[in-house]
Amino acid sequence: MFIVAGLGNPKKTLEKTRHNAGFQALDVFAKKNIFSEFVLAKKYNALVSEGFLGTQKIIALKPQTFMNASGSAVKAIIKNFKLRPQDLIVVHDDADLPTGSLRISQNRGPGGHKGVSSIIQELKSPNFIRIRIGIAPFPLQEKKGKTDLKNFVLKNFTEEEEKKLEAVLKKSAEAIELIIQKGTEEAMNLYN
Repeated sequence: MFIVAGLGNPKKTLEKTRHNAGFQALDVFAKKNIFSEFVLAKKYNALVSEGFLGTQKIIALKPQTFMNASGSAVKAIIKNFKLRPQDLIVVHDDADLPTGSLRISQNRGPGGHKGVSSIIQELKSPNFIRIRIGIAPFPLQEKKGKTDLKNFVLKNFTEEEEKKLEAVLKKSAEAIELIIQKGTEEAMNLYN
């Protein structure tokens, strides 16, 4: 059994922002594999969809806690099903990767991503699989001592970027499938 968690923010107004690439990828994956509709599971504080890849049961999870507290929803479902961090795939945006790119990693630090940091804290382990979706090469610009990253990730994609995003969301769904069916290493060899 695998949990596939897409990270994002639950507000309707933030639906198409760069920070919600994880939610968008999960929607593509669930639709492609004919999973159930996403419904609110209060005990996890998350939207949940279920399905199978072959004989492997998969639960798709979209935490409704806002990005920086994603770990509480992930921990609740991992604990409920008595799973290990290695049974978790997290799909999220990455401002260090160009839009349209994707990288797979496992057992690594958060790289500045607050949602991933929250999950590592709650699980007390970084040993889960991550699919990082590029949202643009972002040169951090200093503004009175603070970076503008927070505003950047809450912006929508441009029309040109939308086309690249659409392609990488399909690729991320394929990457999830490959990880589950053939293993992380094979997926890394193909996509990294």
